[in-house]
Amino acid sequence: MEQISTRFLYRILRSLYALALCFGLLILVGCRQKSAVGPEGIPFQSEKGGRWGIIMLDDLKKPLFTDEFDGEPSNVYEGRFSVQEKDGLYRFYEAKSKPTQIGGAYFQVGIFQHGVAPVVREGEHIEIIDRDGNVVKVLDKIHGKDISECGNFCEGLAVYTDSDAKRGYIDTKGSPVIPAKFSLATAFAGGRAFVVDAKYEKQIQDGEYSKIPVDVIDKKGHVLYSFIGLLGTEPGGWYDLMVEQECVRNGLASSKYIVWVKDGKPGIYDIEGQVIIKPQAKYREIWQVTDEGFVYQGESGQIGYCSLKGEQLIREKYQYLRWVGPKRLIASYSRDYGAEARLIDDRDTYLAEYTSWSSVWGQKVLVAKEGDSDILVNLDGIQKMKDGFFPSDYSGFLDGYITVSSQYVSAEVLINALQMNGQGILGLTFDSKPMQVAQAFNGKTAEDVYPPQEKGNVIICKKRIGRLDVWILAAFQGVVVEAQVESTRKLQKWSIIDSQTDRCKFTSAPLGFLNITINTESLGQATKLFESFSTYLRRWGILIVSNTQRLVTEKGEVCYLLAYGEKGCSVTLIRKIPGFSIENLLERMIVDRGGEIKPRGYQNETDSVITEVESVVIPIS
Repeated sequence: MEQISTRFLYRILRSLYALALCFGLLILVGCRQKSAVGPEGIPFQSEKGGRWGIIMLDDLKKPLFTDEFDGEPSNVYEGRFSVQEKDGLYRFYEAKSKPTQIGGAYFQVGIFQHGVAPVVREGEHIEIIDRDGNVVKVLDKIHGKDISECGNFCEGLAVYTDSDAKRGYIDTKGSPVIPAKFSLATAFAGGRAFVVDAKYEKQIQDGEYSKIPVDVIDKKGHVLYSFIGLLGTEPGGWYDLMVEQECVRNGLASSKYIVWVKDGKPGIYDIEGQVIIKPQAKYREIWQVTDEGFVYQGESGQIGYCSLKGEQLIREKYQYLRWVGPKRLIASYSRDYGAEARLIDDRDTYLAEYTSWSSVWGQKVLVAKEGDSDILVNLDGIQKMKDGFFPSDYSGFLDGYITVSSQYVSAEVLINALQMNGQGILGLTFDSKPMQVAQAFNGKTAEDVYPPQEKGNVIICKKRIGRLDVWILAAFQGVVVEAQVESTRKLQKWSIIDSQTDRCKFTSAPLGFLNITINTESLGQATKLFESFSTYLRRWGILIVSNTQRLVTEKGEVCYLLAYGEKGCSVTLIRKIPGFSIENLLERMIVDRGGEIKPRGYQNETDSVITEVESVVIPIS
């Protein structure tokens, strides 16, 4: 399984949102008030499609400001909110009647917690800034490893990821607290976090989730208990843990309990592994464990509510039932879109009813639909506070999951990861045969490289190094694979069956060039990578050509070409043979939008790891 990236997790969580909204409700779990850190203010529009303002949740009758921003602001945390503006960059503002900007313009931003927020400028390392925009710490390296990602600070700690894709925890000063030794790690909530040791990375890759221990740790990294098989048989188990942590963080779930499925039966355990509710078949699923009870789906398929002693408090009768606050639930007899939902207490007492509901996490406030407008009501459902139009994700559901990624591109990291030197990459040299190249690119047989009916002189692989996609291309001075085809015809009852047996073998075509293309997100990043690689290429050879977009050095029989384009940078190692002319080569090479140096007419046809491509042998005479 590829490293869990921010964007992938974001899409997962957005899909959960969409599911909830289809029911006219927001999925919430549990109730816990002690550590609520929900938003202080939320964005809204005075009229649909208009400009954005902010309403603070401690003064609902009067907006802080209206019609101020074209872009949708974030929620307000610690008196600060961010807005993505027309140039695509984010800026922080102080939440007051006339918002004033703090800090600079950022490529990515988190939210303020504990007086700090993670941010990243275009082409730079991750930074931790304070509420005035001052840089507290530049997150470049920890224990000699580059930092690739950092999450929001929760309970004073943030998850960071290093260049080996291992996760650890730092404090608000950027100092390491728990070493990077985990493949998976959640943010802290209620003094706990869930982690998976990096030694189980192979099981993660192989999808053996039921065999992976998940540790519950405290803020010193001590293991409280290990749950074998907590992830179940699907990676969705990990997302469930992250959602649960977010609920705890926002005061809507208890940190004391966890749902653990054993032998296909869900039960409730505390974080030390003690049984609270024995696993049993009468519970199909259990959700939202609080200090007072839990929501569950029974054998009938209907949903009810029980105390932690197993006492039935709300019988199985609803199609939808979720906690929204202390002793408050939202219930519906239907899962259909637009179905009416009722606000009830934990004894099923009716309080109010609206067409649709959502909740502001960490706050005792709901958003209900009334006519064409949204209104804010308290958890009794009776107090009208403000008309307006609120975004669908105002609740802060995603705020705790925001992760920023370093935009700094390190040539050193790439060179080390690719085993790159003055003679080759990945242990390959110009004496390497096609079979050796294929094996280095994770291919095993000639059939892995080319279908028998195709001919070509190129082998390609794709590697993920940190947050970067790196394409490696090996071009040979002849066809890489020879095909042997055997055809037969057989008569079977009423028809003639044609069959074909294909066998392939590698040739001994000499290697002509190796190309490494690094995909970046901006010209600024590609430029910095070009400058960084230039240092190494000058060390490896004698400078021949140098301009604003290309650099060429040579040493012995090898030439090194460096170039960059709009969204990438490329390094090419070329073997000089009789008739070789650098001027002729440069004439026939182009730099495309991705920054790749390649011969005219070259087309990459697919994204598979090893695949056939139509190409031309580089003309070297």
